[in-house]
Amino acid sequence: MDVAPPHVADAAAQAHLDTAVDVAGPASVRAARSSKRLNIARTFHANDIITESELGEHECFHVACALPNAGPAAAAAAVPGVPPWFAQAMQLSLAPIQAQLQPMQAQLAQLQPMQEQLNNMEAWQLNSEARQLNSVANYKSDPLRGMTNAAGHMFPQFPNTLGELLAMNGVQMTAFLNHYGLGVPVSNETKLYRIQKFIGMRIS
Repeated sequence: MDVAPPHVADAAAQAHLDTAVDVAGPASVRAARSSKRLNIARTFHANDIITESELGEHECFHVACALPNAGPAAAAAAVPGVPPWFAQAMQLSLAPIQAQLQPMQAQLAQLQPMQEQLNNMEAWQLNSEARQLNSVANYKSDPLRGMTNAAGHMFPQFPNTLGELLAMNGVQMTAFLNHYGLGVPVSNETKLYRIQKFIGMRIS
């Protein structure tokens, strides 16, 4: 991609830009030299020798040399009021960061199964502790600890005490059994027995 370097209105600045940095040559050379030319343009702009628009043209020129296959910046067209040179300059600045993020994202994807295993182990541990507590419930006022299903969700109406468990009707017990994937027997007596066994209660 052969892009001519931009011009500035100040003749002395233009002469200095042209003599200081020759941007002719292969793409790799043009990219390095256009960067030097841009630094000079920034110095001129800081001293009010060239305008912001002229500096922007040098930003755009540098991007065109550094990314010869990038083409027009689509981001600039998508954001009203943003000049093309700014979007292209941002694209150039973000490229190294994006390159660093790609391997990090791959590593995070590899860690996802490990995180799921840890979550499952934690849920198993919490359910084991709940069963241990529930195993000593003998009186209606004794507390019961809630348990989670395979998806990590506790039954919304999990009974707080043994008394609340014994007071559950057939519809409530069916919903409980379905939530934990325990299957639903016909009789309420069998439903209650299955729930008690699941939560860890000792049944004589």
